[in-house]
Amino acid sequence: LEDFKELKGLTEFNVRLATLTQQLENQTNPAYSLIANVETPEHKVRVLTRLAGVLARVGNAKLAASMLEQSRAITAEIEGPEQLSALLDIGVCLIHMGQEEDALKQIGEVLAGIEKLEEIEAQLGKLDGIALALDEFRNQKSIQPVLETIGARVEVLQQQGDPIMRLVGKVDGAGGRVRVLCNLAGTLAQTGDIDQASAMLTKAGDFIALIEENTELAPALTHMSVAQARMGLVEESKATLALAMNVMKKLESVDAKAVVLANITAAIGESNDREQTQAVLAQSVAIAGEIQKSAEVVMQQAIAMANQLEDGEQKATAIQQIVSTLEVEGIGHFTQLQFDLARLYHEGRHLQKDIAQAAKWYRKAAAQGHTPAQINLAMMYIGGDGVKVDLAEARKWFTQAADQGDAEGQVALGMMYALGQGVKADLVQAHKWVTLSSKSGNANATTALEQLTGKLSPEQLEVSAKLVKEWEDRRPKPVPPPAEPADKASEPSATAGK
Repeated sequence: LEDFKELKGLTEFNVRLATLTQQLENQTNPAYSLIANVETPEHKVRVLTRLAGVLARVGNAKLAASMLEQSRAITAEIEGPEQLSALLDIGVCLIHMGQEEDALKQIGEVLAGIEKLEEIEAQLGKLDGIALALDEFRNQKSIQPVLETIGARVEVLQQQGDPIMRLVGKVDGAGGRVRVLCNLAGTLAQTGDIDQASAMLTKAGDFIALIEENTELAPALTHMSVAQARMGLVEESKATLALAMNVMKKLESVDAKAVVLANITAAIGESNDREQTQAVLAQSVAIAGEIQKSAEVVMQQAIAMANQLEDGEQKATAIQQIVSTLEVEGIGHFTQLQFDLARLYHEGRHLQKDIAQAAKWYRKAAAQGHTPAQINLAMMYIGGDGVKVDLAEARKWFTQAADQGDAEGQVALGMMYALGQGVKADLVQAHKWVTLSSKSGNANATTALEQLTGKLSPEQLEVSAKLVKEWEDRRPKPVPPPAEPADKASEPSATAGK
C-alpha cells in the first residue's frame, strides 16, 4: 500500500495493522504466556524482570534480554507512581544481568521521580522499597553510595512534618505509643537533647490521658516514670511511680498484677533512688506474696503431674494447657514451660509443626529473661523463620542474652557488630562481646577473636579490654546453688532448640 499513501483513511488502517501485528507477536512470545494471567502491568513487569534475572544468572542471556525488553515495553505504558516501581524492578534486573552502569542510571531516574511525589509518606514508601530491593547488593561498592543516598533522604523526610507522630503513628494503642515515646524521651535526654525529649514526654502524657483501663494505665505510668528518671525529674518520677502502684492495687487479676509488678521493678532500677526503692519494695513484696498464694500451689501440682507423663502427645498437650490457661509470666517454672512448648511447635515433636506459634512462645519466655528462648527468637528474626526478617530485633534479643552472660548470645552479638548487621559496625564492641564469650569457653568465639584482634589498633584493644572489665565488674558474684535431693526428678533441658 506504499504507493497509495495519499489515500484517505490509510493512516488509521496502518495503525490498526501495526496493533494486530504486535498482538500476534506477543502471542508467540514465551514471556507473554507467563504473564497472561497477571492482572496489573506493574506486577507483569515484576514477574518478567525476576525471571530475566534468574535466566541471566544461569546463562540464558538471550531469553533474559527478551524478557527485559518486554518489561520495558510494558513499563512505558504505566503512569504515575506505579511506573517508578516497575523501573526499579528493571534496575534490579540489570544488576543481576551484570549491567551495573545501566542499572545505576535506571535507579537514578527512579530517585528523581520519587522527588517529584507530593506526599512525604509516598516518598518514604518508595525509598524504603528501593532500600529493600537493593539490600541483597549492599556489599557491592557501586551500590553502597546509592544506599547511603537513600538513607540520607529518608532521614531528611522523617524530620519534616510532625516527627513524633510519624514515629508512633503505626503503633497500636495509646499504651504502646506511651512506651515508644517514653523510651525515646529517655534516650534523647541522655544524649543531651532535652527539648526534643520534653516534647515526646508531653505527647506521652496526652496519650496517658486517653487510657481508661487500669491494666493499660499502670504500665504506661511506669514507662513515664522511667523516662522522667532518665531526664533528671526525680520528684516527678517518684510521684508518677507511686500513682502506678496505686493503680496496680486496684487490679483484681493476678495476671495483670504480675505484669505490672515486672514493669515497676524495672522502673525502680532506672530511677536509682534508695528512698523510692524502699517505699515501693514493701508493696511489691506484698503483691508478689498475693500472686504466689493464689498460683504457686496449683502450678506446682500441675507441673509435677506434667513431668510424670512420658514424652509424647499427652505430655505436650498437658504443657500447652498449663501455659495457655495461666500464663502468669516470670513466676516459678512458667518461662521454662513456655520455652518447652515453643520447641515442640518449632520441631514438630508431639505437636503439629507451627513456626508462628513457636515464635509466639519463644517471645513470651524471652521477655522474661530465658536466654535459650532469646537466642532462638533472634535466630528466627535473622532467617525470617516464622517472622519477618528484622536484624535490629535479632540484635535486641542477642543483647539481652549476652547481658545475662550467655556465651552463644555474646558471640552472636559480637559478630553482628563486626559485620554491621542490625547496628552500625563497631569492631571495639565486637571484640568486647567475642572476648567475653571466649572466656566462657565458646570455640566459635575463640576462632572469631583471633581474626578480630588483628583488625584492631592497640588503642582499640585497650578500650575493648576496659569494656570487658567494666562488664565483668557489674556482674553479681555467683551464689552456690542449694543442694538438690537425691531422688528429685530431673528438670527439662533448657538447651536452645536451634
